[in-house]
Amino acid sequence: MHYGRSEMRSWQRAAVAAIGAVATAAHAAAPVEQAAPEPMPAVRRVGIAVTIAGGAALATGAAFGVLSAHDRSRFEPGADGVIRGVTQRDAAALARQVSLHSAIANALLAAGAFATALGVVLVTLAPTPSTEVTLVPFGAGVAARGCF
Repeated sequence: MHYGRSEMRSWQRAAVAAIGAVATAAHAAAPVEQAAPEPMPAVRRVGIAVTIAGGAALATGAAFGVLSAHDRSRFEPGADGVIRGVTQRDAAALARQVSLHSAIANALLAAGAFATALGVVLVTLAPTPSTEVTLVPFGAGVAARGCF
């Protein structure tokens, strides 16, 4: 049978108060140690930075590759072998631009792939902090805390 707060018997009110007092006292009495987290190893930080830089170089190289392909499509000959829509001077300037963009794209893609691979290796081989798990009081129970 469910009783409302006003309908609770005196022994029930006393039990609820006692449980609350015990839980509050246990929580207040138990000191919670706040251990400082171990710093991330420098090799791992460098590896993450190199991986991010490699990814940025890959993205930039891909963008230059798309620009180069788009510009190249502007002066490709039609079925009759004649380039239409650009003057000879514009075609020569566009050819130089395509050559420059493709060289930049190739260099950035190669450097980005190398940097990304190096960063992944550094992150993978970096020493990891020790695995430590401690149980700490939390409310009316315990909680696991640490690095796993």
